[in-house]
Amino acid sequence: MGATLLDGVVLEPGSIVAAGAILPPGTTVKTGEVWAGAPAKLLRKLSAEEKGFVAASADNYARLARQHLIENGKIFEEIYLDKHIQEEREWRNKTEIDVHMGIARDEKTQLILAARG
Repeated sequence: MGATLLDGVVLEPGSIVAAGAILPPGTTVKTGEVWAGAPAKLLRKLSAEEKGFVAASADNYARLARQHLIENGKIFEEIYLDKHIQEEREWRNKTEIDVHMGIARDEKTQLILAARG
């Protein structure tokens, strides 16, 4: 999925080079341009809306990369603990529970306690 940039190619901020493109030596891809092909040529200019989307996408990719690094840097014990914490949260969401005491109560007991006020 990579692109090939030959000697002296300059990519300005906010420019896009398509996957598989081969940029000839000395090419300058200006801000807001999309280049594609082999050899690569100017395909089109980005609209203002697309420029905003590209910036937002870059931020999203960076956030996902950080999360990926965190998740893939975990040792087995951390993964195991995360799994059990998630299972506990799912169980608590599905079960009527007295969170303060950590006691699961059936409906009949809940009705008796509610009647006592």
